[in-house]
Amino acid sequence: MLKQNAEIADRLMELQKKKKEVRLVDNPQLPNSMTQNNVYVGSTTDLQRMLHDRIQKQSDSDSDDYIEGD
Repeated sequence: MLKQNAEIADRLMELQKKKKEVRLVDNPQLPNSMTQNNVYVGSTTDLQRMLHDRIQKQSDSDSDDYIEGD
């Protein structure tokens, strides 16, 4: 029974290795595309201004989609 468990563990490790290789071949930028531990350095006022500007830009672009009647 120990031998079977060791063989199963070995097969699982090989399978995980193959899975990782396939993912890297399909998407070579995968390891670099992950973002972790983001930190914003600035004041809350700066953050609020940035968010407000972004919302304004989105609302301006949305208003261009509508056609006003006479």
